[in-house]
Parts: sequence; C-alpha cells; structure tokens
Amino acid sequence: MKFTVFTSKHVYSDRSDIEDLEKLGFTFDKIDYTGFVINKRPEIEINSFEELMELVHNYGKIIVNENFIEIYNDHRE
Repeated sequence: MKFTVFTSKHVYSDRSDIEDLEKLGFTFDKIDYTGFVINKRPEIEINSFEELMELVHNYGKIIVNENFIEIYNDHRE
C-alpha cells in the first residue's frame, strides 16, 4: 500500500532530524532564522508488517491511517 508521510513537527532546526527525513524523500525550505519547514511530503510503499515495524524502528512512534502515515515527533493537537 502507498502512504503519504507527514510529521507532527512543523519547524526543524536540528540538521540530523532533517537528514533522517530526507532519506524518506522529504524536502525542506529555509525560513528566516527559525529553521526549516517541509515543502514536499513523500509517498512510500509499505507491503508488510515488517516494513511498517522498520519504519517505527527508524523514526519512532507513528500514526497510521487509510491513506497516510504520520511520524509522531512533536506535540499534536
């Protein structure tokens, strides 16, 4: 199944966080002096429970819905 991937966090300043997300296909834009924001969200293919668990292992908590996966890396309202 194909999923669009989102993140809970909106502004990134830690370069290692940005590099990890770029591995999935995220791209970022620099904003003023506060950091970077996502400008492209990737679409990934998950075909097994093992692949889903690998995503959890690499990125931590996730929220899965019918069409999307959210990486839960910040407070969510």
